[in-house]
Order: sequence, then C-alpha cells, then structure tokens
Amino acid sequence: MEKLKVKFKRLNNVILAKIIHQDESLRVEGEKARRGKYFIKSLDCPEIYGYSLCIRGKSVENDNDIETYTFKNKKKAKTWLKNIKEMIEEINATF
Repeated sequence: MEKLKVKFKRLNNVILAKIIHQDESLRVEGEKARRGKYFIKSLDCPEIYGYSLCIRGKSVENDNDIETYTFKNKKKAKTWLKNIKEMIEEINATF
C-alpha cells in the first residue's frame, strides 16, 4: 500500500489537492522529500505554498480539507505538480 496518496486537479494555473491516504508515520513534523526548491513536509495541516505541499500534521481536524493554490501562470502550476508527484513517488518507494 502507498504511504502517501494525493488527488490533484489542475485548472489552468490553479491546483487543487486532497490527501486521500497518508501513513501515520508521515504525520511526524518535518520535511519528507525535497527536489531543488520544491518540497513536501508535515507541519500542521494540509496546505499548498508556492514551492511546497504540506501534508497532514498535528491538526487532525483539517485532515480532509481540499487545498487550493493559484500560481502566476499555467507553466508554474504544471512544474509544481510534476515535481510534487515525483516526490510522492519517491516517498512511496522509500518509506
């Protein structure tokens, strides 16, 4: 079974993300993967920032939220999504 499964939807320059499954071992605060300036971390609750995806953390009441982020353009959204998906694959392969 995958340790981390996230469903994404890109609408032009907007990304929507919902964490479908996350192993509890990933809830521990800290960085889980990094690729250049892009990274996935666990801190408080699911959230998208310009270069990062925050996965489930301390705040369990937000575990099922759908997160959105508007990038400056479609190219930046596509690049972010590509990097985040590749890091999720790495997490699932190594943990």
